[in-house]
Amino acid sequence: MQKFLAGLLTILTATVVQAATLKLDGDLGWKIRPPDCRFTLNGTIQNVTGGGTVSGTLKLVLWASQHPFPSSGVPVSEVVLGTLASGYQMADFSMTGKAMLPTFNGRPYFTIYVAEFTGSGWATRAFSPSAKVTLKNGFLLDEGIWEPSFSRPVVTPSKLGIKDELALRVRALDTNKQIVPSMCTVTRQIMRVSMKLEETSVYGKRTATRSHGVVRTKFRGKKVSALKLTVKYDEAAAEEISKTETLLFYQRARGGFYKCTALDTTGGRVVTWGTFSHKDN
Repeated sequence: MQKFLAGLLTILTATVVQAATLKLDGDLGWKIRPPDCRFTLNGTIQNVTGGGTVSGTLKLVLWASQHPFPSSGVPVSEVVLGTLASGYQMADFSMTGKAMLPTFNGRPYFTIYVAEFTGSGWATRAFSPSAKVTLKNGFLLDEGIWEPSFSRPVVTPSKLGIKDELALRVRALDTNKQIVPSMCTVTRQIMRVSMKLEETSVYGKRTATRSHGVVRTKFRGKKVSALKLTVKYDEAAAEEISKTETLLFYQRARGGFYKCTALDTTGGRVVTWGTFSHKDN
């Protein structure tokens, strides 16, 4: 039996040039069961433009390419969403389109992007992090590997406010330096940047101290800037997390992807990768 492929991806918020300003709060997902592809949204897509601006026709496209998006490739599936009036939103939907898997063999990138129809044709307005999949003769052979991209580095902020909150969405685990998919168990965490925090765990309440600052680190062999957040717990029970170090790689002004290393009291560690965005207060 052919395996299902489920990708739960966070889309990057984008501003529609000379049209509407769109904001997505939530997750877009896709699942292929030939001959269909089911797109899902858990959250909202909002038109936050003032002045009664109506967007052009919007659509979701699942795109296959040999190189990270944006790059030349072929559409796998698409669904038309329609237009979106100013002050309105689309929320929590599931739509199905026909899927046409590429027939070549290899490991292409699969990416969801949002397109808007303009007077000059279809224009890409936003796209999701890519997932690599294995194709053989038009069949999907695995559940894909989520790979963060560093295509649009921006200036890393030197500091965060004590009231800032970050929404982190886990995408994958790093086991033996191999990123493996965790697309069926995507979780969301709100990280508050205040210096002192208190949380409740199975061992009861405990306090921690948080610090942050800009560091230079390596990503795919290149030196880049990242914002490093360190959390040290004042007391940690046996086998409980005692420290976390999170590297934030900014891809836009208020978001990007992250790598988090959690250390426990026995010396064990768990590394997770995912996307993050600043949470509006």
